[in-house]
Amino acid sequence: MGKLKYFAALAALPGLAGAEVTPRQADAGLESLPVERMCGAEGAIGYRFGATDGPPKMMAMPGATDMRLDPIFAPFERAGIDSTTWSNRIYAANYVARFADPAAALAAIQAIAKRFERLGWSADRGTTDEAASERTTMSYVAPGPGEVHLYWPAGAAGADGGDGVRIELSRLGTEVTFSCKSLPFFADHVQEALGLLPDGIPRPSAPLLPLPARPDSRLCADPARRAELFASRPEDSELMRYVVQRTKFRERLVTWKMDRLRKSGKLSDAQMMKLVMSGLDSPAAAKGGQAALDLLGDMLGQLDAVAAAGRAKDEAASCRAVVALIELTEKIGVAVDPQWTAIETAVDKEAARLGIRLD
Repeated sequence: MGKLKYFAALAALPGLAGAEVTPRQADAGLESLPVERMCGAEGAIGYRFGATDGPPKMMAMPGATDMRLDPIFAPFERAGIDSTTWSNRIYAANYVARFADPAAALAAIQAIAKRFERLGWSADRGTTDEAASERTTMSYVAPGPGEVHLYWPAGAAGADGGDGVRIELSRLGTEVTFSCKSLPFFADHVQEALGLLPDGIPRPSAPLLPLPARPDSRLCADPARRAELFASRPEDSELMRYVVQRTKFRERLVTWKMDRLRKSGKLSDAQMMKLVMSGLDSPAAAKGGQAALDLLGDMLGQLDAVAAAGRAKDEAASCRAVVALIELTEKIGVAVDPQWTAIETAVDKEAARLGIRLD
């Protein structure tokens, strides 16, 4: 079924990385960058491919980087973990760094690629925009000029990269994205994102989570409470888990119901998409989508505030920005709820009309 309308706008938003890195800083840092920890055959930065213990995400979008990284990973300052839409299995880790100019970004890509090639990975280097366009598919974006894809085990390349791991080193302006992706679990994610679920999947159950106490920015005046907040990883707070799991449940339930409709054979793919869009176009859903989009703009501002406070080593400001991020995440969850309700209502009505049981 894909994500809700407002998520598409994220593709045009500026990057979320922190300080810019000059060519000299990049050269000095990349040779000591712990690349083996950033991507391996079994997982990345302590997370194992296929595991279900990924952290909740402030922005439920593949590729979002809303986790702070240890300084040893500089020039990469933020990371994100992606999990399969339905089964919640980890399939990718993503990192972002910003450089002083495009030349420095392209040089960094080549330096990182050479590090992995020395470890035995095979490289697929982009040549021209035309060649990249010819090789790009719905689920695969080929490397463009100056970009590199790397494969483990060595030898695989392209959209059908086999059963191993693919690293995608890409650039947008001065920003470099490093994506480490398990190809088998990514293939599962694509199927699940399209709403194609295995037969016999039971109806999802609502998470039994109490609403945690909301954070209060007044705690940021207390060094001990600030330390407690930072020690518990703000992006993995109880409120974050509550919001993400509740939102994820609505998405999973709608996906499950649509899968039942699809498997009935009574609706074409085009009719299924029209059904979804009819829900999204309802007044309540449209209003909620616009509210969520506005809140996402606020969230990007707070992410910049977190980065700026970190560079200034201002713990109190970092704390206030993080608390604001957590609150915004909750508000976004509330804002998108009418969209899921509208889609689910449309699906339920169509199922009743066709005599299909959704239980």
